Amino acid sequence: MAMDSPDFVLLSSDQTLTLRETHISGACKLHFGQKPVKIVRSEAQFLYDDTGQKYLDCTSRTTNVGHCHPETVRAACNQFMKLTVCNEHPSNKIENRLDYEYCQELLSTLPDNFQVCLFTNSGAEANDLALKLARNYTGKNDVVVVDGSFHGAVNLLWDISPKTFKQFHPDVAETNKILDAARGLGEKGFSSLLSEALIKEQPVSIPSSYSKNYTCKPPWVHVVPCPDMYRGPYAGHPDAAEKYFQQAKAAIDLAVQRNASIGCFLSEPVFIVHGVLIPPPGWLKRVYSYIRELGGVVIADEIQCGLGRSGSHFWAFQTQDAIPDILTLGKPLGNGHPVGCVVTSKKIAASLWPEDKSTYECNPVAAEVGLAVLRLMQRENFMENSFLLGLELTHGFKSIQPEHTIIGDVRGLGLMVAVDIVWTQESKKPAPELAEVISYRMKDEYILVANEGEYGNVLFFITPLCVTSKDIQVVIQVFHKIVTDVETSNLSLSMGFPGSSSGVSSSSSSLYPMVQSWPESDDSDSALDSYNYHSMD
Repeated sequence: MAMDSPDFVLLSSDQTLTLRETHISGACKLHFGQKPVKIVRSEAQFLYDDTGQKYLDCTSRTTNVGHCHPETVRAACNQFMKLTVCNEHPSNKIENRLDYEYCQELLSTLPDNFQVCLFTNSGAEANDLALKLARNYTGKNDVVVVDGSFHGAVNLLWDISPKTFKQFHPDVAETNKILDAARGLGEKGFSSLLSEALIKEQPVSIPSSYSKNYTCKPPWVHVVPCPDMYRGPYAGHPDAAEKYFQQAKAAIDLAVQRNASIGCFLSEPVFIVHGVLIPPPGWLKRVYSYIRELGGVVIADEIQCGLGRSGSHFWAFQTQDAIPDILTLGKPLGNGHPVGCVVTSKKIAASLWPEDKSTYECNPVAAEVGLAVLRLMQRENFMENSFLLGLELTHGFKSIQPEHTIIGDVRGLGLMVAVDIVWTQESKKPAPELAEVISYRMKDEYILVANEGEYGNVLFFITPLCVTSKDIQVVIQVFHKIVTDVETSNLSLSMGFPGSSSGVSSSSSSLYPMVQSWPESDDSDSALDSYNYHSMD
């Protein structure tokens, strides 16, 4: 039933929440638990709630050409009226097939070693298929991943995602229950979280070494340290790429000594999941080369960082001058339409089992939308927009950084920009509590941001690529005002802002695993040592 139909009744926000609590799993969290936004419509870089209020979307990772772009909508509608299933009957005129045309345009954006497109319904399915291809092709089972990474919510991908290892450690899981209970309660909720009553109701004792006691890693998964250029041991080092590579090589070599058979290395070229961490130039290329020396292949997960979002290049791996063997893509291909893709060579694709080879054709609706997206990216200069406005946003945040002690780092590549919120710039201690407050305050100013990253303290600004310079300036001004308010308000003091006499006790801060376990020495805030993972094999 259409929304403009006289019989259509729009549920209120309260009614929707009631239905959600009844029918939706509690595991599916709302980012804004207090007064959540009920989004009912979207257009370009904006989202609209049920009252008609417009919000600037700074959390989009799938709608590169803008929400509901008329051409993508028209492409989908036209194809829906023709054919919506893959056409598998034999044809001597394969060049006229829609998926073939789409493959040709997609491959034209890539280096020559990419020759075959295998389509899926999601990025997670694409990563799952990529692992199957790597194992089939190399005959080797073991996988190398980067610490803190997450590659999708299917069983195999959870097994290779270090981010999930922490979540399922018993101590951390118990602490997360407390954090989840308080998450989204707004400013007053944070005071409740820190109250003595809550602490007494749910006492938790987290060992300071909890992050090194992962128990869920399969023995065929091998983890290398993230080349963190903000908190890592070689941040700012002139030879950081080589230093971090030697860390990775040591972890891989130890696995090989223990009879590991390295089949592949899977990582994002730009670490979005970690909080838009950008590897030092040359690191990725060195790792790729070493994996190939061992007889493995390399997979680039560009589900979030590809398709022109980096601004300077169409694909993020190109910014690192490192060409993978297998590329995985997700919903940005369809501007949010459910589609994913694995792109690789004919030789690697030939390792698919015979029964799989007709499975990975492109749905015609996805192909039509995908073609529209690729053509819009070129015609409307979205890459250039991403490059220029990404610089404007990054420079804008950096220009106000000296005025704010809680802005620890500003980093970005194109329209992938992150602000790392800390207790003090000197300590670099993550402040997820403050990041949560800032995200709520931004929502009150009609700008939607996400606070994520390994510690939950990184504010993401990943907008549709059609965002304007005027939007960017509004974001910077509003953010500047809110951070100033947070730093000077009693809220910061009541939450234990460093240097305040009215802060919470040290025992209270143990509720926050991100804060309580943070190392005190300047040289110990590096990524998790790889040998701690290998000791579990």
